[in-house]
Amino acid sequence: LNECKGERIKVKAIMFKKFTTPLDEPVTDVNGEIVKEYETKFVTILVDDQNKSYVTASKTFGFDMQKYVLTFGTEKMESEGVDIEICEKAVKNSANKALSFKLV
Repeated sequence: LNECKGERIKVKAIMFKKFTTPLDEPVTDVNGEIVKEYETKFVTILVDDQNKSYVTASKTFGFDMQKYVLTFGTEKMESEGVDIEICEKAVKNSANKALSFKLV
């Protein structure tokens, strides 16, 4: 999806995939206790009305799309499609931008 910024997509299906992998070196606190030993990554897969698929590992995009699905469900998406525009949005307390979408 990174190459699709500014493009509009009519989404007909969406899938979320979660991957958990062990860290090379666990993160420990000052007492040597392990506080994190796995890294979790999310992949979001969109399928448009032409059966073309789009994939992103952007956590922000995935979380925003999950919020949409939890709020509105997938019924309209599966029956009519949902028009979105791929965009970037500012990240709090950072100069970076994250991949996102807006409804059109």
